[in-house]
Amino acid sequence: MQNKKFKVVQITDCHLFKDDSLMLDVQTNKTFNHVIKRIKNEELHDADAIFLTGDLSQDESKESYQRIVDSLSDTNKNIYWIPGNHDCFTTVSKVFMESKQFIYSRHLATDYWDFIFLNTKLDGADYGFLSELELSDLRESLDQCVCQSIAIVMHHQPAPIGTPMIDKCMLENVNSFWKIISNYPVKMIMCGHVHGDYSVKYNEKITIEASPSTCIQWVKGASLPKFENKIGYKTYHFENNKYVSKAQIWDRS
Repeated sequence: MQNKKFKVVQITDCHLFKDDSLMLDVQTNKTFNHVIKRIKNEELHDADAIFLTGDLSQDESKESYQRIVDSLSDTNKNIYWIPGNHDCFTTVSKVFMESKQFIYSRHLATDYWDFIFLNTKLDGADYGFLSELELSDLRESLDQCVCQSIAIVMHHQPAPIGTPMIDKCMLENVNSFWKIISNYPVKMIMCGHVHGDYSVKYNEKITIEASPSTCIQWVKGASLPKFENKIGYKTYHFENNKYVSKAQIWDRS
């Protein structure tokens, strides 16, 4: 069988506004545009899908989500999305459902990898939480997987990544999550939320990957909020039972 790769571009933590408001003195709409421009110029010629992994908006406005639709509607790629703690699930769903490109799905099957998407948003909280419905859907989705490699896509990281200021806002009910996936060939977990490029091993079996944000990066290892004026995204090439990830990150102009 031909060894077919599946390339994913991860875009995350955009924190967009309906207008040109600032977050931490950064015009996030502008930095988002810079990142999308580079992705279009350098990545989409061989990309198979785009994953949006949460915190797409900062003000939860329909206009902020419409910015994303307008920016990506010409890519001709399937765009899979999940919410983050800063998103309004109802609003983003209504905006994205107007475009067939934007897909909210539990399960994506490719030739060699199965992808499972989870909603870790808990209203009113910065930390993540998997409801009983999400946990039930996770079990069901895992049972449906046929590939020998599974990736789980979620906003909040399910284990510490070594930066205390963001680890205090990770997934809360981690024991339930790890117990469910322990008997399945889960090999990687793709996260947003942490505003930085991370590749962290969990129990020497599963790699937790996180992508740079399109607006700012939290300083690695920081206990208090401290950020770098860098922007970026991350790509993944999946094949057989392995994958290669590569972060693209550069100074904000």
